[in-house]
Amino acid sequence: MFTTSVYGASFLTMQMALIDPKLLQTYRKVQGPRVLKYGLMDTDWVLFCDPLMEIELKREQIKLQLDSLPELQDLSLATDPNLKLLGWTGFIGYESLVFMNGIVPRFDTPIPDGVLYFFQTVVVQRGNQVHFASLIPNREEEISKLTSPQAEISQTLQRVRVSPSQTEYRSAFTKAKEAILDGCTYQIKLSIKVMADGGIKPLETFLKLLELNPSPEAMLLESEKLSLVSSSPETQLLICGDEVITKPIGGTWRKEKGNALENFLQDFKELSEHNMLVDLERNDLGRICKPGSVKIQKFCDIEEYSHLYHMVTTITGKLNPKMSLSAIVSAILPGGTITGCPKTATMQYINALENQARGPYTGVFLHRFQNGDLHTSILIRTIVAYQNCLEIQAGGGIVADSTAEYEYQENLAKARALLDVCGIQIPDEKDFNIPSLIPGFYPEVSDVSWNQNQVLLINHYDSFSDNVRHWLLSIVDTVVVDAAHLNPKQVFLNPPKLLVYSPGPGHPKDWSLSMSLLQSILGSSSPIAFLGICLGFQMLLECLGHKVQRLRVPRHGVCEELNHLSGRMFEGLNKIRVGRYHSLGTIREIGSPYLVTARSEDGCIMGLEHKKLPIFGLQFHPESFLCDNPQKLLTNLISNV
Repeated sequence: MFTTSVYGASFLTMQMALIDPKLLQTYRKVQGPRVLKYGLMDTDWVLFCDPLMEIELKREQIKLQLDSLPELQDLSLATDPNLKLLGWTGFIGYESLVFMNGIVPRFDTPIPDGVLYFFQTVVVQRGNQVHFASLIPNREEEISKLTSPQAEISQTLQRVRVSPSQTEYRSAFTKAKEAILDGCTYQIKLSIKVMADGGIKPLETFLKLLELNPSPEAMLLESEKLSLVSSSPETQLLICGDEVITKPIGGTWRKEKGNALENFLQDFKELSEHNMLVDLERNDLGRICKPGSVKIQKFCDIEEYSHLYHMVTTITGKLNPKMSLSAIVSAILPGGTITGCPKTATMQYINALENQARGPYTGVFLHRFQNGDLHTSILIRTIVAYQNCLEIQAGGGIVADSTAEYEYQENLAKARALLDVCGIQIPDEKDFNIPSLIPGFYPEVSDVSWNQNQVLLINHYDSFSDNVRHWLLSIVDTVVVDAAHLNPKQVFLNPPKLLVYSPGPGHPKDWSLSMSLLQSILGSSSPIAFLGICLGFQMLLECLGHKVQRLRVPRHGVCEELNHLSGRMFEGLNKIRVGRYHSLGTIREIGSPYLVTARSEDGCIMGLEHKKLPIFGLQFHPESFLCDNPQKLLTNLISNV
């Protein structure tokens, strides 16, 4: 790719190295499972074949399976450096990733939950050079003597169908938008699936797709039962030693005549969505990285593809030592760019509102090197061929100001290149009934203790809670307890230096344990020092008898400047730029002994504190990259508790 500057952002046009004929010839000759991948480490193209072992992943066992992958070969002393590219290669489906995050999917699919292979042969293309390496003696000579199989006869795709139809999607969209307006989630990514009976020629389809839509994470996985033809643009996670990189895509714009790119860069909805996803990915990296190490390296690059523009940000961090593969996968995946935010609550809504399993779609391609390095990419823009059936799926983010018609058409635009390659025309489809219940969530239980010199952060399962943890850890030692495991009696018996309530989905009344503890604290003659952020701030308001209500215009991923500041937390600040993520709030006056310390332009209370006691509340997110003075706020807070 090459880069130029457009409207203040970096502009990248996707260009790919052509696949060398020798590599293609090898692909056609070998039989059995094989993977063709673009851009792995320092390669242009790499072909993996000749599997020594195959592991079919089962969602109920996946954590154990990932953490017990056998080291079949010691490659550390390999004389051919290309052999060090070998490792475990394959995919993990969306439902498995959801299950790893404590949610039981409503639907199953005949497609495996995931498959990992340990290949013995690798063919590597760098520039105009092709290198062959194998653990099998004389394998290159053996393959050179093979003849390519006869070309497969093309099958006509039949019985094309779509789920959901536009009418069905509108019904699901309405429920999703109500959840956003109620503060239960900021964004939900619902998808549509196009299906057809029949098969494809995987390699030929892949080559056509590359011509039409070259992508940095292009990948072809082919086996006897399953083929994945992917032109994914999104690198989800790269780990090299202790260096960690993620490149979230948030914001998509169809290429049209006129000023399409300029309109994209000035679109409030797309920019807000991107801001939100950047904070989400910072949070997820914070779950596996050392405190203070997560940084934004490149913000809001614009990448150009055949039908679309994308906004992309690069975020880096330093990996915590001794992180298991399952811990890394469950912390980062599924990617927030294909679920929405907060992830846990939003995955529950997806589980309720979508009428089918996603399967490989929005799962992950994964390659784990023998030295522990990792390369993953999100499986979007992917054709799935299995048991004489073809699936193409695409999704778009619903936020407070979205419209059903626009989002449905955006989904089709994302799928357009894949549909064109397969020659698929989209018909109408029958409606389905959307369930009214949200499937349950089972958080893992862990024993946690703290002392009186530490901050206790109560996590309300928000996608920014780890950003809050890192913000606090920059000054003071912090312990995290999940809200579902909160023990109010334990907090009173062993009061922390400061109790912090994280942001989270829903209304304060949805969090009975947290509300009960806060009411007891406020009623105490010697209360524990407290800070409530967003949802935590709304809990403070409710406990004080002030009802939070829907805002006239929800604010998610919005950067805004606050003026006329007062109070101890804002000491030394005349104004501050902050990031807002909320659908609920209040504009009412708050009487003594509490002081309103900040308001937004729309009149919403953004800061509150007790005039004498160490009780504070912030409606905005001080940990967000959109906040321009987070350390000053934290220093002021800690100096007053």
